[in-house]
Amino acid sequence: MADFLGLMKQAAEFKSKMEAMQAELDRIEVDGAAGGGLLTVKLSGKGELRAVHIDDSLIKPDQLVQRPPPLFPTDPQWHDYSAAWNGGQMSKYMTTSAIMTAIIVAGRHRSRLAQLVFGSVSARLRRLLPQADIQKVPTS
Repeated sequence: MADFLGLMKQAAEFKSKMEAMQAELDRIEVDGAAGGGLLTVKLSGKGELRAVHIDDSLIKPDQLVQRPPPLFPTDPQWHDYSAAWNGGQMSKYMTTSAIMTAIIVAGRHRSRLAQLVFGSVSARLRRLLPQADIQKVPTS
């Protein structure tokens, strides 16, 4: 019983130390900068964002939050699109996708055609052989 009370006391001490550490982390602030100070960020010790400063030379303040963002670029640079298409070998991937789609569609139509043919053969056999006991084969 004494061991249990000792453990409870240690747990309470540990909890109070943890709360003090959490409060200390909340008071600590860390600054970070990038681009020679053009972008600065301030975080708490817990990792919560406190402040962000973007220098006006990077982006104009009225462009910082533009709602809604433009759906299409106002001045598209078509050479960038073609360079990305060719550099990423997109034509190879699109060709492979088209081939796979054709194979899948053809396979589906073939199986439907087979169902239709075998279904009509079974119906014709029933008409030709009314006395025969033709049962459907269960499909899974």
